[in-house]
Amino acid sequence: MKILILAPSLNPHGGIRVIVEWANHLARRGHSVMLHVVTGGYQDWIDIAPEVAQRYGGHWSANDFDVVIATTPPLALDLDARRTSAKKFYLLQMAEHLFQPGSTYERHSIQSYNVNMPIIGISRWVEAVLKREYGRKAPIHYIGNGVSEAFRPGEKAPALTVVVSDWEGYNQAKDVNAIGPTAARHLKQKYKARIVGWSSQPLRTMPEVPDDYYHRIDTATLANIFQRATFTIKASMYDARSTAPVEAMACGTTTARAIHLGDDDLYHGYNCLRCGYDLDALVDIAEKLVMFPEYRARLEANGLEYRRQWLDWGFWMDKAEDAITEKILASG
Repeated sequence: MKILILAPSLNPHGGIRVIVEWANHLARRGHSVMLHVVTGGYQDWIDIAPEVAQRYGGHWSANDFDVVIATTPPLALDLDARRTSAKKFYLLQMAEHLFQPGSTYERHSIQSYNVNMPIIGISRWVEAVLKREYGRKAPIHYIGNGVSEAFRPGEKAPALTVVVSDWEGYNQAKDVNAIGPTAARHLKQKYKARIVGWSSQPLRTMPEVPDDYYHRIDTATLANIFQRATFTIKASMYDARSTAPVEAMACGTTTARAIHLGDDDLYHGYNCLRCGYDLDALVDIAEKLVMFPEYRARLEANGLEYRRQWLDWGFWMDKAEDAITEKILASG
């Protein structure tokens, strides 16, 4: 099939990694895939397969494709309004009205929840929100995420090393109160932990805390810091299905996770330690990962097994191909 995937940009964050992985894997399966990046952005941090055709900026047309997949509310609304013979889908990664309360983006997000096309949702809680709070009636196909083969176990650093993912909270769904960096500062002061931070944004929050900090990190470097970490910290208010903790999991590293709602792949006491979005609770579970290495090792082993069973892109791409066929489309 000829497939057009519409991406808003290539600015560094987990959602763009998911979009690119869809393009990569569909292209490697023999589909003719065009990744149209509407507003450009950085390319030095993301690995796009050579089989994927790329276009940056300018107008886009759905008429030359069998399938078009929109990946943000404005793109979904635009695609919904266009008359085309192509099958149209909305890859919805988040309850995106949480990003910018009171904004035009929030209004477009809510409008997009009932677009006249099947939605591909990556999170059970987002699916529930669309049905319960916004009355979504049309199909929602649940298709999760895999983890790139670039993320695999490696050699651990000899000293206590804590990696804080998404150090800078860049929207209202993320770490708005900087509890991840604050917990890291506590671990540095109490346990002399080496702190490594990374995010899509330049370092502004507690710049004295990280021993190393990476902005716009590439895949190989990210895999390396996950491999060497004793454990990671990830804090956010919401994440439909965040990439960093499962990428760390695939590297044999568990996570202290603080979150209000989201992350289907993280199970407290099985492959991570998880708490609500609360600083004291986050410090408590992070200290447990410091003090109980045997327990931490069990979480790591369980994480690798979970990765083998549930984080394979091939498994999810089978379901993606099913979702964009006439048979599945007709059945709803």
